[in-house]
Amino acid sequence: MSVLVRRARFRRETRPDMAPGNREQLDRKFLAWIWNYPKTRRPRILERLGRLPASTAVVRLTSRRAVRLWLAGLAPAEAVAA
Repeated sequence: MSVLVRRARFRRETRPDMAPGNREQLDRKFLAWIWNYPKTRRPRILERLGRLPASTAVVRLTSRRAVRLWLAGLAPAEAVAA
């Protein structure tokens, strides 16, 4: 789980993507949410996405590499607006 690796990496400092002084907190409930997400939340989200009009652009990124490539293809103004 990448959340545990990230927690270990920044265990004594604030992550760069968080507000100063805000420390990531992991508890059993949050870890359970992460663990159960694929079978509980994901199907409902995908079903809702499937009901969107065909004119609605939906980008599904299924890996970190896909995210990097997609972000790299955005123009700077698009990246800020997102």
